[in-house]
Amino acid sequence: MIFTPDTSNSRGIEWLMSRPQAALWVGTGVGKTVTALTAFEGLRVLGEIQTALVIAPIRVSTMSWPDEVAKWGHTKHLKVKNLRDADLTTVRRGDADIFTTNYEQLPKLAEQLFPREPFPFDLIVFDESTMVKNPKGTRAKSLLPHLKKFTHRWGLTGTPWPNDLQEVFMQVKVLDDGQRLGKSFYQFRERYFKATDYMKYNWVVKDDTAKNEILYKISDLAITITREEARVVEEPKEADVFVDLPLLVQEEYESLEKDFLLQLDAGTVTVSAASSGGIVNKLRQYAGGSVYDEKGKARLTHHEKTHALANLLQTISGNALVACDYHHFIADIRASLPGIRYLSPDQTKREQIGLLREWNDGGVKVLLSHPASIGHGLNLQSGGNTVIWYSPPWSRELYDQLNARLSRRGQKNPVTIYRIVARNTVDVDALQTLNTRGKNQRAYSHLLAEIRKRSAKSL
Repeated sequence: MIFTPDTSNSRGIEWLMSRPQAALWVGTGVGKTVTALTAFEGLRVLGEIQTALVIAPIRVSTMSWPDEVAKWGHTKHLKVKNLRDADLTTVRRGDADIFTTNYEQLPKLAEQLFPREPFPFDLIVFDESTMVKNPKGTRAKSLLPHLKKFTHRWGLTGTPWPNDLQEVFMQVKVLDDGQRLGKSFYQFRERYFKATDYMKYNWVVKDDTAKNEILYKISDLAITITREEARVVEEPKEADVFVDLPLLVQEEYESLEKDFLLQLDAGTVTVSAASSGGIVNKLRQYAGGSVYDEKGKARLTHHEKTHALANLLQTISGNALVACDYHHFIADIRASLPGIRYLSPDQTKREQIGLLREWNDGGVKVLLSHPASIGHGLNLQSGGNTVIWYSPPWSRELYDQLNARLSRRGQKNPVTIYRIVARNTVDVDALQTLNTRGKNQRAYSHLLAEIRKRSAKSL
């Protein structure tokens, strides 16, 4: 298959090729990988760059980039190697045009490869750049002293600000060395954000002036292309499946919510939480059907969600991807639905890749996974068109990224996203938070586009 860019891809290709430092923030599933590949190949033809280092989540680096190169006909011109499979000698010999690695390998690469001369790379690509959004993280810090060696730097993601605008700071800094938003995250936060609590745990943007200033400063670096603008992906339908907890279970839930303490099994087991974050986790576990006690053992509280999942799987057509973010929930599901296939962290990488390829071939009716294991960059649209969230997550990034594994370019059927929600529980709060963060993401993207248009007109 030969890639023919549409309008949105052409904009992205032109953006990357026209500036050495660029952020391509394209709606999930629209095609940022093939856009970046095409731009890279164009710059190679022009003689501006020769070799790229792509840093991505592990399955994206081992599966998605090689698959995309082969899928769109780039294999005639580009050779890809993964640094997990190739020693550093192959880099120095120039055995590939694109070398991929995962974010966990960055400290090792910074120590063993980056100090070497001559430096073997021209371009560094941060695929799913939110992986470096943590200003305290070792991933970005290990890279910062070496980034000026790259003549070109690109950041790619579909969710640049999944929770709030603070998250763009490090994604921008790894591209421009702090030229636009400053070198210190804490000075950036103090200037544009305000704390909402006495302990300064939670921060929000101060006002519209601060929001506009942040977006104006990065408007020459970052381009946003939403899924609505691209019009190559039909927006998925979202549907909530509500369950009611049995009366006794609801009373126990309310007791835990009120007193931070709950006794199970006729008073023999105590479940407690010492902080607000801890109580929210306990409440979410309880609403989901089982909760960890103080000894770390999962205690069953109800079967309502497993029953709802079983009923839902009987009514849908096609194959389904089930997302569940507590391991004891996964155990509950597998016990209730023994035939379900599970992408397990205990599997070897070969076994995981084999299962994902079997899914894409249509051979897996139901695939169960933790969202963090499958949520970034993978092309799973060939295997099914239904996503089921066992509980609505708090993280908008995980939510959007996992949904986009099916709702993306190449999907041939309408996609439906189901959320199983325990009524009158913290599940409802998580659902409201998801919806609010989704609205904010879209608003930031549209505002950045508008600021860039106004800036262009003023020139």
